[in-house]
Amino acid sequence: YDFAARYTGTGFIYNRQSSLNTSAHDFSLSQHIQGRRSSFLLTDSVSYLPEASFGYARFSGNNGMGLAGYGYGGLYGVNGGNINSTFLPDQSILTGTSSRVSNSVVGEYTYMTSPLSSLTITGSYMLLEFPGDNLINNNEGVFQIGYNRSLSYKDSLAFSYQGGVFRYNQTTSNFTNHVAQISYRRLITERLRLQLGGGPEVI
Repeated sequence: YDFAARYTGTGFIYNRQSSLNTSAHDFSLSQHIQGRRSSFLLTDSVSYLPEASFGYARFSGNNGMGLAGYGYGGLYGVNGGNINSTFLPDQSILTGTSSRVSNSVVGEYTYMTSPLSSLTITGSYMLLEFPGDNLINNNEGVFQIGYNRSLSYKDSLAFSYQGGVFRYNQTTSNFTNHVAQISYRRLITERLRLQLGGGPEVI
């Protein structure tokens, strides 16, 4: 049983223009349970930013904790570092200065079906709110299942399905999406990997 907690905060104070003063905060909890052939990971991450995380270079945001596998269907993607952006609120639009609070709760279960293959099931609930700003609050639910198979020491193949529900509080433009994907990965050197993937998406 591995438990981790992390807080990161930063602030900027300007001598002449106090209206530009900003602060950012991120708090995360992670519980990881490892068995002989299976593992379970639960994380909860809350952050406050003065603007969109995309382009906000002063604050790195969510860093991966706990499980750091290379599964295509997993919480940490193929790099094993930061949390897969699929399971975080999308903040890829530059909105200028507009404070926002985001929360993401993610659970992941991985089962080794054989020494060369694994099944990963991941579910998440995310919300993004803008206190004090006339922007659209939203919440999302995402479910993903992935199957990984090692073909050799250097080659692996994966199949995944993902379904999502997206809701916006101030509008009726809610929608769902479904994505199926097949991926291939090749280990070229210890520091260089090639990944190719593709598949249909229905919205």
